[in-house]
Amino acid sequence: MNGELVFAAKGPWFWLGCGLMLVLLTISGIHCVRQGWQRRTLRLELLRFCAVAIVLTSIAKPEWWQALPPTTKPILALMTDASGSMDTPDMPEQETRRAWLERQRSLPLWLALAERFDVQWQSFESSNSHQTDLHQALVNAGKDQNELAAVVLFSDGDSNAGEDPVEAARTLGIPIHSVVVGKAKALPDLAVELLPMPKSAAINEPMNVPFRLTNRFEKPQEITVTFTVEDVVIDTKTLTIPPRSTLRDRFVWKPNQEGDLRCQLRIPVVKSEVRTDNNQDDVGLSIRQDQIKVLLVDSEPRWEFRYLRNALMRDPGVEVATILFHNQDMGMGQGPGYLDAFPSTPQDLSIYDVVFLGDVGISNTQLRPEDATRLSGLVEKQSSGLVFVPGRHGHYLSLVDSALGPLIPVALDSTQRKGIGHASPSELELTEFGRENVLTLLGNSPEDSSAIWRSLPGFYWHAPVIRSKAGSKVLAVHGASRNAHGRLPLLVTRPFGRGKTLFLGCDGAWRWRRGVEDKYHYRFWGQVARWMAYQRNLAKGERARLIHYPDPPKRGHAMQWHATVLGEDLGPFTEGSISLQWQCDEAEGQLALVQEDVAWGTYMGEFTPKKEGMYSITLRTNDNPVLQTTITVAPAGREVIGSPANPRLLSDLAKGSGGKVIETSTLGELEDLLQTLPSPATVVQRTELWAHAFWLITIIAVLTAFWIERKRAGLL
Repeated sequence: MNGELVFAAKGPWFWLGCGLMLVLLTISGIHCVRQGWQRRTLRLELLRFCAVAIVLTSIAKPEWWQALPPTTKPILALMTDASGSMDTPDMPEQETRRAWLERQRSLPLWLALAERFDVQWQSFESSNSHQTDLHQALVNAGKDQNELAAVVLFSDGDSNAGEDPVEAARTLGIPIHSVVVGKAKALPDLAVELLPMPKSAAINEPMNVPFRLTNRFEKPQEITVTFTVEDVVIDTKTLTIPPRSTLRDRFVWKPNQEGDLRCQLRIPVVKSEVRTDNNQDDVGLSIRQDQIKVLLVDSEPRWEFRYLRNALMRDPGVEVATILFHNQDMGMGQGPGYLDAFPSTPQDLSIYDVVFLGDVGISNTQLRPEDATRLSGLVEKQSSGLVFVPGRHGHYLSLVDSALGPLIPVALDSTQRKGIGHASPSELELTEFGRENVLTLLGNSPEDSSAIWRSLPGFYWHAPVIRSKAGSKVLAVHGASRNAHGRLPLLVTRPFGRGKTLFLGCDGAWRWRRGVEDKYHYRFWGQVARWMAYQRNLAKGERARLIHYPDPPKRGHAMQWHATVLGEDLGPFTEGSISLQWQCDEAEGQLALVQEDVAWGTYMGEFTPKKEGMYSITLRTNDNPVLQTTITVAPAGREVIGSPANPRLLSDLAKGSGGKVIETSTLGELEDLLQTLPSPATVVQRTELWAHAFWLITIIAVLTAFWIERKRAGLL
């Protein structure tokens, strides 16, 4: 065991002390010479020098350093995935991933490594977990980072929860060797899945029920899909799906009863399927006679305004109110359903589910700045929808600098007030997002819908759009024109607060009636109105409305609840408490809602459902129930038996940390890899002599001896 004397403080005071000791040594020597080198004088001067030297040395903070070998072994963490997908039987001889991994624990390899490492097996997730959080697993492993030498990760890489695990691997700062457990190819399976669709519809109005079929077999499969509502068969389809591919289609259904209905799609189980739980899918739909309330605002009765108003008025599920500003000489538009002025209070405006803004702007004869502020609040606080349908006069450009500016999904060029006209018709072209969106589905499949959009009559004018704003979703672009930002976005949607906005930047939708009358024009605007009004009409009563996010909610994920409550005078409810009571099977609880906005009478709260299933929800004011509804909480994730392994993620984890990807057939390589890791650094033990009790005792002992010697010499 080696040691070394080190001075921790070698500043100016250290060198000054060294100088003083040299001066003292010189004076002592001269004194001894003058006294003839008497023993008593020598003892006295030696004690004096030692006392002063020890005191001056203390200023330099002397320390004794010793290099000690490590007393513990470095940790080797063997992290094993235990989530639900590990029950997939795709290992040799159809062994499950979990069973194969259990057998690896007894390999002699780990006994050989235990001579140098503290080998620790650590499982993350559980067998009933529907998701894997690799990021959190690596963060937890890093809590012992000072002693952690390396990580061997056994997983299929099916990670669908948490943050990016590659970032956690880089932060860990040690090599992660990934062992890919499972095949990157899905096992033979057939699956049916309902695609996004409006969750509410009107009685006797046709609606689309889109779905997707997936075939993971090596051969084509002929499958019969059965569509049922409340266990009553509505329709069937027989489709042929190519191998290892998906197919999209839809049922067209005209509901004839009111209420909350459960719709289900089923396909038969095929021999050798690894899973059967995905051979059906269901969704809850709300079929109501309640009418969607729409406010249509424009500055003149142009063709777009006339046909849009007719389309909405002829929809039995829509109630239309109209504001037509005209010019100053003609005054406001008059007739059935026309309003004399724009709603002047939040309560008057809050009854509308969707507002269509045509070629109107901020002026003395049209919208006032406070009207724009109320419209913004309607979308943000009340989950209403706002549709911008601009026109050739350019009035809408004045909205950019108003409270409605942030709601417009696109950036506009205000210098081109009249917009951009064309001598020949131009077409709208659906984007990839638009082909799958419920707003643009005009056919029985996305392919049919795209073909219909290409066949629609073109437009001769469009708004001066520059680009879409951040957070917007582009459904359709100009078929030919483009700028520095790419193709011009003309059909764009964007969320704002709790509501949604939509921008249609051309004036040719009314031409879609050519040759087909109302077929596509009415269908498109009906879908827009219901899509925008869906969220806020999930649960409503005479004086209350309840909205939740996200939809559908998932187990273990936070849910936000937003309630709008009116008092008996139909003004905002302000006196008393608002609470939410929930019950699912035997579990129940209560959530106090906090007031959010006094003007709109809105309250909010948040809770996290711990289990999946049907929840009964009751909204209460001062413990009095004012609204009741039900919601369905879905499972937390999608990681299931039969899903393919994800070697790419595990490879990224290894590369990002300086590790290596190991095949299951060559686990023996791990021993050579891990044995080449650098040995743990020796531990340096530092003993502060200047602060040690022995140091103080030495100083006292030397000074005591010096005092005794002076007394014996008769100098005291």
